[in-house]
Amino acid sequence: MYNLTTRYWKVRTRRKIDSKSDLKVVFSPRAKTIPTHRPRVSGSAVSILRRQDVVEAAELAMTSRVAYATAMPRYLSEVTLSNSARAQRSKVAQYYAANDDRQIRPSELLAPERDRFLHSLTHSLTSLTLARRPDILTLLEPHTVWPCVRRLSVWGNVGSLAALAAAFPALVYLHVPTLDLDVVDTLRPAVWPALDHVVTGCPLPLACPVRRLELHYDLDAIDEAAWYAGTLALLRDTAPVVLACSMNSRILSCIANTVPSVRFAEFLVTDFLLEALLGGDAESAESCIVSQSGCERRMPH
Repeated sequence: MYNLTTRYWKVRTRRKIDSKSDLKVVFSPRAKTIPTHRPRVSGSAVSILRRQDVVEAAELAMTSRVAYATAMPRYLSEVTLSNSARAQRSKVAQYYAANDDRQIRPSELLAPERDRFLHSLTHSLTSLTLARRPDILTLLEPHTVWPCVRRLSVWGNVGSLAALAAAFPALVYLHVPTLDLDVVDTLRPAVWPALDHVVTGCPLPLACPVRRLELHYDLDAIDEAAWYAGTLALLRDTAPVVLACSMNSRILSCIANTVPSVRFAEFLVTDFLLEALLGGDAESAESCIVSQSGCERRMPH
């Protein structure tokens, strides 16, 4: 079965808080503490909170103590650890600079094997995105295993794919948008028992079965012999059953000569490319794919 569709992009939007309505939390020695007991909440309210945006949950938590105890767990269910906000960093620096007793050495901020704040998440975290510094886990939490993480997205240069395989043994979904070619050449192959879904923008060195493999790059548009060789190795070592990729002659020859395991192929093409190459004729496109890939045409039942 061949799917000739126009490339699409999923855009995930999140409502931004207006600058006038930013949440401000002021810590004061006179502030009353929030009671430790949790009031009773109906099941319908909890069900509604699960569908609520985390930003809205934070706003709701600031309205009352009862709302805080109810909405704060929803707000904390999606946590982002980031250092990209300059204003936040500036406020933290001003806070510590205002009092000598608060000042600490920079080496004490991120001390390897001493910062165990992530360790409490190892048995509850199921989905993780690593950006900017994907090696932060190996720096702060070396030799830690995350047995519950099922989905992992890594943005930036990966220090070691083998280390990720050891840290996330139960992974089923892996997303690596892009890596520098020099970095790819130095990586050791990562070995998981199996992966269900892999999305990559470069020829990753994987050595495990993958059910669905998505290649988000076009070999015809990349003038690098190493990428073609890496793609051949990736297809051979993962033996995907479902392959999604850009349609080009080089990838079709890879399927025909290297990957007999492919049962279903999804080729992502634009209407412009289809019109330019094949005159917009879907039947001609299918015939071209069948002839170049060496696959058999299967008629729907």
